[in-house]
Amino acid sequence: MAARVVRQGTTLVPSPPRNNPSHPAESYVKVFAENVAGFTPDLLDNAGNVHSGNGPGNYPAVTSLLERKGTIVAHEVEYSRARTNRRLKCTLPAPYIIGNRMWSRTESKGAYPNREDFMQACVPILREEIQLIKAAGADVVQLDEPWMALLVDADARAMFSSPVKTDADLAYELQLAVDMMNKTLEGIEGIVRTLPAPLPVPAVAPAS
Repeated sequence: MAARVVRQGTTLVPSPPRNNPSHPAESYVKVFAENVAGFTPDLLDNAGNVHSGNGPGNYPAVTSLLERKGTIVAHEVEYSRARTNRRLKCTLPAPYIIGNRMWSRTESKGAYPNREDFMQACVPILREEIQLIKAAGADVVQLDEPWMALLVDADARAMFSSPVKTDADLAYELQLAVDMMNKTLEGIEGIVRTLPAPLPVPAVAPAS
């Protein structure tokens, strides 16, 4: 799919988070976990490891099967559409970043044996949310996958629990991220589908 990036003349009016009107949302990956059942909060540290207990954890972990509790961000689009007639763009996290941030080898296997199964479980939830975003009046939905930039940067990978150890691992992870984005956006019409402006990606040598 060729991504259309729409910038000029597009706006998203900020609105207070539904659960805490006085503070901005910390992470939209966490917003996904707040509005989808199946997560235990503050279980993982920023590197994706089980939190040691010294202070609050940084990210939830999936610990049971996912189930929608309500809209994830479509209510924000409704708020914004009531306050502007300009084009609206809404952003959602892609399945790959959700899987890497909130699947734990020790804490999540009872619900989803591997990251791939967890990512796949996120796809229909995100697809339904896109339809709700469209119905709420958004013109553009952007599926964000910042891990695609992190994966090709060895220094960035070292800061997280990256599964990339070899060139073959890198090729697999990049393809997994792309496949999950395609599954999320496939066949959705009536709203412009975008991805972030791509960064230069170095060539990956084929596995010998």
